[in-house]
Amino acid sequence: MALFYLFNTVIDDADLRRRGIVCISDTRNLQRNQINRKVIRLTAISESVMPFRYRASHVCHPNRFSYYVLFPMMKYLISKDLRLRTKVHYGSEANVLAELETYCIPRDRVPSELGGSLVLDMRQWMLERMVVEGARANISLCPSTSMMMPSADAPYINGLQSEDDCTSTRASAAPA
Repeated sequence: MALFYLFNTVIDDADLRRRGIVCISDTRNLQRNQINRKVIRLTAISESVMPFRYRASHVCHPNRFSYYVLFPMMKYLISKDLRLRTKVHYGSEANVLAELETYCIPRDRVPSELGGSLVLDMRQWMLERMVVEGARANISLCPSTSMMMPSADAPYINGLQSEDDCTSTRASAAPA
C-alpha cells in the first residue's frame, strides 16, 4: 500500500514523470520472510504501465539471499531495458558511495543508512503529504499538535506549531 501511494505522489509531479526515478535499495539485512511474490510481480508489471520512467535501480550491499535468490527471479520478470539499468554495488560504504557517484548520485542524495548525508524522515514526509492532500480535497487533514511533537529533540515539524500554522501552510500548498 505504501509503495502504491509513493508511486501516486510521483505521478502527481510532472517533472518527476518526465525525468523518471532512480531506486536505491540496501539489501544487507533482507530476509526471505520479507519477500512477497505478489509485490515482485507487481513491480515487474508496473514498469510497463506506470506513467513515469524507471531510470535506474541501484542495489547496495547485497547479501547471499538477495544476490542468489531474489536477483535471478527479478531479472527473469523485468524487461531487458531495466535489467541493463540495474546495478549492484558491493564493498565498504566508501566504495559503494564512490560507485554511486560514477552514476551521478552524489553523497547528499544517498540515504544516511548507506553512508550518505540524506536523512529520510518518513514522519515528516507524511505530515507534509497530509497538508498537500488536505489542500487538494479542501479539507483539514492537519495533524494535532500532540502528533507533531514526538520528542523534546523535535519541538515542531516543518515549522508547524499550531492549527493556525497548518492552515496557512495548507493555503500555500493549494494548487493554483
